Amino acid sequence: MDSSQDGTDIQVPDGRVSKPHARIERTQAGWRLHDERSKNGTVVGGQHVEQHLLRPGDLIVTGRSFWRYVEHVPRQPLASGHTSIEIGPTRTICPALIDSLVLLRLAATNKNPLLLLGETGSGKEFLAKQIHEWSGRKGEFFAINCAAINPELLGAELFGYVKGAFTGAVTDRAGPIETVAGGTFLLDEIGELTFELQGKLLRVLGEGEFSRVGEPSRVRRSDVRFIGATTKDLEAFRKDLVGRFERHFPGILPLC
Repeated sequence: MDSSQDGTDIQVPDGRVSKPHARIERTQAGWRLHDERSKNGTVVGGQHVEQHLLRPGDLIVTGRSFWRYVEHVPRQPLASGHTSIEIGPTRTICPALIDSLVLLRLAATNKNPLLLLGETGSGKEFLAKQIHEWSGRKGEFFAINCAAINPELLGAELFGYVKGAFTGAVTDRAGPIETVAGGTFLLDEIGELTFELQGKLLRVLGEGEFSRVGEPSRVRRSDVRFIGATTKDLEAFRKDLVGRFERHFPGILPLC
């Protein structure tokens, strides 16, 4: 990526980025992006472009690398000392992302629960999958959208149930808290959990113990790494539940 205003040339360690790939020049209307007949093209907002007048927030993709166009952001030294970091098949040189992702990679290597905060579309599930990859856990990655399930059935969907626990429970069924052993469980829209379910989840996070719906006397064990994701303010949560999450991280896309 080259800026013709001051001759700044950014070299990206990405085999799908051409040399040169694209340039940005200052015009009377603002900063304009030009694709330099690159092999794999330049994408802005999901569309291939030959040239594009940049607007704040535009997401630019070159090869496997992505960029977020912002204006009037003061430069600050990177606390981590890294100049880039890989996220799955892509690599970013966005300063706001690098320091956060370096910390997140370190946090990914233990079993402590993590909480991802951010608006819809900010890449929380993508980031959760990357945490699972970085963690080295041998089990599978499993995600459930708490907002998409009837609140009355959500407990059974999470913890499982036994035959006769409620109308329609004709057999015993294990929930993902039990079946995703050794893996990572993403509770997307965790803010939709009722106060009662938050209390039950608190027990799993703290003690690794739970009971299926309709089987309160039998205690089961869970070997699952939990990641919560929410668009809600943390005031909607029990304070003791929020305290169980080791770190709170933002989603990806709004940062750069």
